[in-house]
Amino acid sequence: MKVRPVRFLTFIFMVVLGIHLAEAGAASPLDRFQPSCRLDFSDRLEAPAGDRGFVFAGSDGHFYCADGTRLRLWGVNIAKDSVWQPHETIDHVADLFAQAGLNLVRLHHFDEALLPPDRAGQPERMDPTVLDRLDYWIYACKRRGLYVFIDLLDYRVFSAAEGVEAADKLGRAAKPVAVYNEKLISLQMDYARDLLARHVNPYTGLRYRDDPAICLIEICDEHGMFAAHNRWGDIPSPYREELIRRWNFWLRGRYGTTTALAAAWKNSAGSALGPTERLEDGTVGLPGISPDVVNERVRQPDLRRFCASIERDYLGQMVAYLRSLGVRVPLTAVTQPDSPASVLAAADSLDCLAANYYFGHPIYKTTYPPGVRFTYEAGDALAASGPDTAVRRLSGPKVAGKPLVIREWNVCWPNPNRAAGLLEVAALAARQDVDAMILFSFYAQPEATIVSPFDVSNDPSAWGVMALAGEIFRDAGLRASAPRLAVLWGSTGLYNYVSGAMAGPLYDVARELTVRNWLPGHTEQAADLYAALGAGATDLLPPGTPAVKVIARDSQAPALDKLRALVDGRLPPHNPVRYESGGDLIRIEGAQVQALAGSVKQEVRSSDGRLAWTSATPRAALVWLSRDGGGPDTARSWFAKMVTGAWNTGEQTEPHYRTDAVNLFRLLEPGTAPVHTGGKPSDTPTILRLNGQPVLQLWLRGGTWELHQIDGKRRLYCDTPGVRFDLPDAMGTPVASVPGNSLHPLSGPPWIYPAGAEWVEVMVEPGGTQP
Repeated sequence: MKVRPVRFLTFIFMVVLGIHLAEAGAASPLDRFQPSCRLDFSDRLEAPAGDRGFVFAGSDGHFYCADGTRLRLWGVNIAKDSVWQPHETIDHVADLFAQAGLNLVRLHHFDEALLPPDRAGQPERMDPTVLDRLDYWIYACKRRGLYVFIDLLDYRVFSAAEGVEAADKLGRAAKPVAVYNEKLISLQMDYARDLLARHVNPYTGLRYRDDPAICLIEICDEHGMFAAHNRWGDIPSPYREELIRRWNFWLRGRYGTTTALAAAWKNSAGSALGPTERLEDGTVGLPGISPDVVNERVRQPDLRRFCASIERDYLGQMVAYLRSLGVRVPLTAVTQPDSPASVLAAADSLDCLAANYYFGHPIYKTTYPPGVRFTYEAGDALAASGPDTAVRRLSGPKVAGKPLVIREWNVCWPNPNRAAGLLEVAALAARQDVDAMILFSFYAQPEATIVSPFDVSNDPSAWGVMALAGEIFRDAGLRASAPRLAVLWGSTGLYNYVSGAMAGPLYDVARELTVRNWLPGHTEQAADLYAALGAGATDLLPPGTPAVKVIARDSQAPALDKLRALVDGRLPPHNPVRYESGGDLIRIEGAQVQALAGSVKQEVRSSDGRLAWTSATPRAALVWLSRDGGGPDTARSWFAKMVTGAWNTGEQTEPHYRTDAVNLFRLLEPGTAPVHTGGKPSDTPTILRLNGQPVLQLWLRGGTWELHQIDGKRRLYCDTPGVRFDLPDAMGTPVASVPGNSLHPLSGPPWIYPAGAEWVEVMVEPGGTQP
């Protein structure tokens, strides 16, 4: 490939840059943190957070401030080691978050360090150093306009010094024992009291319960009888026996006698009860716990009812106690958000529901060959199918009348299509009117210098689009009216469904519809379409509903085809979130923002043709944002950014296993710093056109760039020096800025993006101010 040489001016810029760096002295560890983009979105925030009063969950299923203002939250997780960083780091990272337009930080997984084993049984249980960092995070976020979401039970270890039997066998968070054992629940309450109601944050002067900047509290993290069902066999004594006693007590309350239970549990042999199982003796076995007890199908609905009753009791206890402490903000928890029985228990007990979404989550197995760190999904999230897709995970847990928080989500490294996947999530969350989206995770510790599965802090493919994805999430045009589907789960039928049912194929229609689950006690006034699942579902229908389309089970293809036909007949002519080319491309068209992401094999246009994009990189993501309310044909102030891939230096992967449904790769070597985007000169240009007119030509393959137009000037940021560019309509010679705001005119044309430049700029309209 023939590449134009970089001119002598590049050498001058490198010299100038070296002088500036020498004057600045040694690089600071904080220098590794880069803004999500060069545009400042902090004007989206209102500081201090909480100035509008305490947040509450409205009866319409959304968050509001005390003054009636609706609150939608776009944020990021700070977890574990990232929490206990020095104040200087906390301030710097909080500034980055505000600049990116985030308005929420979830402080997660800090209880393990805040409650260390060596302080168990002491009057002052919490570690003062960790508590200081937690206090400072809340203070730093609040004063910048970022709300705070905190967890209670994440990863703490219970101790014998606290009076806990067999503590060394319970594991972190004591799953699932901590939701049914009264001693462990009492210890959770003690911790909540000390943290929320007794401790005073020295930086804000407030107890946590009295600080309106703390807008959400999570009772437990991925916990409960359903979520930890695969751990039942490891429950130690005396907790194993306690659970069996609870099971028999619950069955006696439901059936009364062994005879009635045997009649209810009929199977082909007559009854699923064994010859020694008697309610009167408390010997009815618990599947998964009791030896030689088969979890026959006839037992399963009651097993789910029992598990849901434990979760409902636990959550109800914790909610009542937290309210008695004076906690006012919405309370949530994550149990099993794709199980109808668990979701109903959570909806009955909590102010809002919470769930996760991960695409390409690493798969760790001890059976992998030596040298294989993990395997991961390398396919495109846009074209994926099955339960672990964004469309199902963002619509399946949504219950009528309850706000939904996706409190952990990511399209994980090393998946090469992260940028498009993140934009898809933002668009679908906007479409479904999700109330809070919290990316997992931003690593604030200094040793985190490479991209890893959950860390976005060094990732141009993920962090590089986070601010713009927030603009997609907030765009009112993406929440435009669409037909509403009510998925009805009857009081009887919902206990016949296993975990995963709320991520079934029925929820794929959420690409075109807004979807809400109707559960007993949790319905709305009306919907446009109804899908009834299981016995008792039609009891939830409003009186006089004219045409009800019943789906017996969400796995029945004919019923789904019938629903799809009904959906297609109700769709408006324009869907602002559209998938094309077999799912390889997504178009996002809101009121102020447009995006095109995925496979870009030729020129791609918006539906009205006003935005057109030709990419020299086959897979990429482009976001265009109006800054003055105009469209691509009228806006005088606008912004555009293109993101491709990002890799660690020396990162090594290879194919592992592939079918029509999955495309697994192996990670062999994670690589080292620096992270790069693979940018290099190209023989063909990437072209951005607005209303038919080119505004940028950039001879770049891979890499990342941003283009701003404001006040009659056009400014280009590019991470790859030595590439040719053209800014059509230029009125004069482009100038480049190096650190220290030193400006230098470029020689050309052709124009070459110089090494060491922060940006290049040119006037494009008469009357623009020459920099």
